[in-house]
Amino acid sequence: MSGLGEKSMKEEDKEKINDIVDGKREEIIEFLQKMIRVPTGPPPTSEKLCQQLVEKKLDSIGLELDVFEITEMLDMLIRSPNFGKIPEPEKWYEGRPIVVGKMRGTGGGRSIILNGHVDTVGVEPRKLWKHKPFGAELDNGRIYGRGASDMKGGVAAMISAVESVVEAGFRPKGDITLESVIDEEGGANGTRACILRGYNADAGVVTEPTQLQIFPAQQGWLMLRVKVYGKPAHVGIAYEGINALEKGLKIYQALKDLESARNAHKRHPLYTGKYPIATPICVGVVRAGEWVNYIPGECVLEACILTLPNENIEEVRGEIETYLKGVAYSDLWLKDNPPEIEWWGSVGIGVDVGVEHPLVRVLTNNVKYVTHRNPEISGMIAGCDMNQLTIEGKTPTIIFGPGNLRLAHAFDEFVEVDEVINCTKALAMSILEWCDYR
Repeated sequence: MSGLGEKSMKEEDKEKINDIVDGKREEIIEFLQKMIRVPTGPPPTSEKLCQQLVEKKLDSIGLELDVFEITEMLDMLIRSPNFGKIPEPEKWYEGRPIVVGKMRGTGGGRSIILNGHVDTVGVEPRKLWKHKPFGAELDNGRIYGRGASDMKGGVAAMISAVESVVEAGFRPKGDITLESVIDEEGGANGTRACILRGYNADAGVVTEPTQLQIFPAQQGWLMLRVKVYGKPAHVGIAYEGINALEKGLKIYQALKDLESARNAHKRHPLYTGKYPIATPICVGVVRAGEWVNYIPGECVLEACILTLPNENIEEVRGEIETYLKGVAYSDLWLKDNPPEIEWWGSVGIGVDVGVEHPLVRVLTNNVKYVTHRNPEISGMIAGCDMNQLTIEGKTPTIIFGPGNLRLAHAFDEFVEVDEVINCTKALAMSILEWCDYR
């Protein structure tokens, strides 16, 4: 086999991986169920118990283990230009370990990082779930529970892929690193901590939910906060006040209008025409008022803005600020009482490693071998840890995994078992082709 990965695996070696993964099906299901049954969200819920499951699994495979907390390198992390700003970070990250397992290659091959996060969002209101959020119920070929798609299914697949390589008796020439991180949902600093700890590779795969599509690009993101001020007044003379909520709703509508305008004019080959809205602006928080008997004097809106990989973050900020200032200037009250605009929270830069990257070809061939279908190649309609790995970690990274992004953060989240199994097979084959093996 070539150390540069020009040659495909032998047919009999692929079939060996195929058979081993099929034989491990129940074991993979059980491992995923165990992870789902341990709550790991919302941030900063401790991921310790789930990470202990991962640590035990990686140890059983025979990998070199590195278990650490972000608190060990917090000073370095805070100095990072893209640090996701977290209040009281010492408390935020305490008791939330990161688990890294490494298999050293025999030499002469390319290295690879497989990365996934075990933290999740919350589950409230639980009454809207038909399946128990942490029951990990297996029903009609699906495993239900918070984190099933986003992204414990992907973590189970990447770990099981490496385990299958070991059980097959293959000896990769390049190093393989497994990263089970925290904080992707809350600040995106788990993967950044791995980078600061010195982990990088010739290529990487983040096993976020793609339904086995291949995403060589992801969007960037910005967090926006707008404070709008009114004129408080008692309910009896409400007509003399200026309701900050009403003015805030004007800003809300302005952001929705801007979303439509950006979507109509921004272009990227992996996004344009593939998604109804490729540049979303989500106003996820609106706060106004303290009690019902007087007009609120302040309204706060918080939004997440997704950007295309070819957009400059500072230019997007300028575009949004200019637009909102124009909207305010057209309102008699807001003209003299302009909204306060604040950029807060984590920042993600969109990135595109290119459809011609050799790992895209390797993954494409192996997904086709396993599923008998050509996988779609597109861009991730979200942000994830791929950009940290690619930009800060100098590790060109592809997003590929089981599960449906539409189910992420949703009620009755689930992952198809067959997708987890097929992902495990394709990853195992791709690891061997990329790293080369004996």
